[in-house]
Amino acid sequence: MTNTAADVTHVIITEPPTLGSASHGEEIKLERTRDYSIAEGMASNVATGLGESYITAFAVAINSSNTLISLLTAIPNLIAPIAQALTPKAMEKYGRKRLIVPGVFAQACMWLLIASVAFLFTNGFQYSPYLLLFFYTVYAILGNFIAPAWTSLMGDLVPKNKGEYWAKRSTICGLVGLVVTLLAGISLDAFKNVNLMLSFAAIFAISFIGRTVSSYLFTKHYEPELKLPKGYYFSFTDFVKRMQRKDNNFGKYSLFIAMAIFAGYMAWPFIPVYMLKELKFDYTTFTIITITEAVASLITLSIWGRYVDKHGNIRALWYSCLGLALTPVLWAVSSNVVYLIVVQFFRGISSAGFAIATTNYLFDSVTPQRRSLCSAYSAILQGAGIFFGSILGGILLLFDFGISPFIFVFLAAGSIRLIISAIMLPQIKEANKCMIANGGANNPS
Repeated sequence: MTNTAADVTHVIITEPPTLGSASHGEEIKLERTRDYSIAEGMASNVATGLGESYITAFAVAINSSNTLISLLTAIPNLIAPIAQALTPKAMEKYGRKRLIVPGVFAQACMWLLIASVAFLFTNGFQYSPYLLLFFYTVYAILGNFIAPAWTSLMGDLVPKNKGEYWAKRSTICGLVGLVVTLLAGISLDAFKNVNLMLSFAAIFAISFIGRTVSSYLFTKHYEPELKLPKGYYFSFTDFVKRMQRKDNNFGKYSLFIAMAIFAGYMAWPFIPVYMLKELKFDYTTFTIITITEAVASLITLSIWGRYVDKHGNIRALWYSCLGLALTPVLWAVSSNVVYLIVVQFFRGISSAGFAIATTNYLFDSVTPQRRSLCSAYSAILQGAGIFFGSILGGILLLFDFGISPFIFVFLAAGSIRLIISAIMLPQIKEANKCMIANGGANNPS
């Protein structure tokens, strides 16, 4: 499973199973399903590497304005996370696979609709950018709705001590994503003077195939019985109200993450636009610079994991937030391709640390019964941060500040993120220390 338009490298860490000791027969089913999950992740990353990686490039190709491109990031990330809040109740009623399988196939079908936009644009349909925005928003909503069900299911399938399994899965699936992303960029360059729209339609059609295969592989997953304790549920309104309590450490953490992402997304959606519109890079150069971040993340995830285990999540957040604040500033320094590859490698290292620290902090500070809810509600806040950050960045691009508007936005985003980190991070305690201070209580709500 993947989330769209995220500010961090996605690292999946699941809850320990709630089933107790598995029988030999059940363990065989669990092991087989873990193998299916790796294959599913590979198919899913075909769709991610081809479809999601090139959605902004496609928006540029169909003449979307900078404002519309900002909305392509902003609107899906504002609306889609709300769907996660609906999932726990649906899981209670229907189970997890009955949500995941049709949800993933519906996502797959959205790639065919997005591919149709290429043909509509070729035939002069002037509202093609708006149609792309609508289809991609629906795609994001579907992905967010099924995400908690997938996390819950995999939490029952993968024991807590199977960290090596997640490392293996992330590495294999990540490499598949990198390869198809690079091949897509080379293909777009090769055929851009022949029929660029047909080339985009082809990669979106292959995304449909990849996600359809992913849906089929989910039908092969073993689904243990879902057990949710009574009284586990609380509303988003309750979550926001309790954030105001001084002793609510998770509330401070959630607000900080949302604000940090707000600053990051002032700049991040517009870096592909900057490369393609202002620097006029070809698709191969664009792709190489883009995937450098993912390469760096894959290389350094395990290093960050050991660092967090030894020094804690908060210290890792300090270093990774500093790196992520500096990255847009570094983009403003030079347009040299080799230099930008180095900058993206640095961002990949920082984003890997941010992903590890934020994910671990969630699991350290939230009770297992309420992790899906707290994760969903935190995602809503993050979606709001992405929305307002993208909108603000798009607005700033409309003004003349005496320098390139892209450069101004990059400098502003980096500065704001640094200020937010300096003000808010010192207020957040390490989760374990917070638990000790509260006599072992671990309830963020």
